[in-house]
Amino acid sequence: GDLYASKNKFLLALKNYQKYFEISKRVYGEEPNPNLGHAYHSLGWLYLKFDQYLLALDNFKKGLDIEMKISGRYGPQTGVIYFYIAWAFHALKKYPQAREYYTESVIANTKATKELRVCDSFFNMSIIFKEFGDDVNALDFKKKSIMIYNKVHGKNHQMSHNAAQNMAVIDEEKD
Repeated sequence: GDLYASKNKFLLALKNYQKYFEISKRVYGEEPNPNLGHAYHSLGWLYLKFDQYLLALDNFKKGLDIEMKISGRYGPQTGVIYFYIAWAFHALKKYPQAREYYTESVIANTKATKELRVCDSFFNMSIIFKEFGDDVNALDFKKKSIMIYNKVHGKNHQMSHNAAQNMAVIDEEKD
């Protein structure tokens, strides 16, 4: 869908995004999960790109609801979705709503980014301790980093799983 959208092929993009959405719902059901949230977000972005603002808002709000259940009000993806909702309201000349969502976007992105920068620092410190043979401190900082990923993204979010897997791969490379 992203490829077709980038080439302004709306119908092909829509068809592919809808397929992704259907597969996500079939695999994961109606329970909140990052893939279903991403499917709504992708459809919203496509509608936004092609000036279908009400359809964009509908999909973004569904995606936001899912992301908030997974990552909380100020998770990293919620900030992005708040921004796109604001953009749609702005395009519809609904300025008070646009201002409200732009504000939420700034707050969410600031909170998530600050915490993720701390997380990255802890992770990099774990690598340094590992390289110097201090496995105790390496493990301590790696745990701190994973705890922040889990807090920011939610323990069951794909980003948290990816972070843990990446840390395990780096551990294997250092050994």
